[in-house]
Amino acid sequence: IPIKNIEPLVKKLGGKIIYEDLNYNDSSLIKTGNKSFLIRINDKKSLMTDNRIKSLIAYELGHLILHMGYQRDRELWNKIKVNQTIKTTFDENTEAWEFADALLMTRSKYIESIEKNTDKDNHVNIKKIAADFCVDIANAHHRGNVMGFFRL
Repeated sequence: IPIKNIEPLVKKLGGKIIYEDLNYNDSSLIKTGNKSFLIRINDKKSLMTDNRIKSLIAYELGHLILHMGYQRDRELWNKIKVNQTIKTTFDENTEAWEFADALLMTRSKYIESIEKNTDKDNHVNIKKIAADFCVDIANAHHRGNVMGFFRL
């Protein structure tokens, strides 16, 4: 930790990542076989940071495992057709982001980072926390909020 390059994890799980024009979408996920999947990232990646791309990949892994049942729920996985892009609800998207943040910023390491990056006046430097995990500030703040450290 931090995960600087998430692509080897995708490959180890049986997936591939491609960069292509996705119009207005940042990313999508497709089942490509019984033990394979494809994560598509918008090729307008010049407009996105490497940290944003890594978070999008982790987000799609969240959908893969939580909502498609990959390597977790064979019955659910088998219901999804090959070459089908999944459609998700708002709640499923929220769960996938929480999965992504937890994958990239484990609870124990996040707590260590908060302790290290809080000054004597109890002000947390969220920029330093984000840097500790090589994620965007929004992801670092979201993780802290979900864990109960910050108020909206």
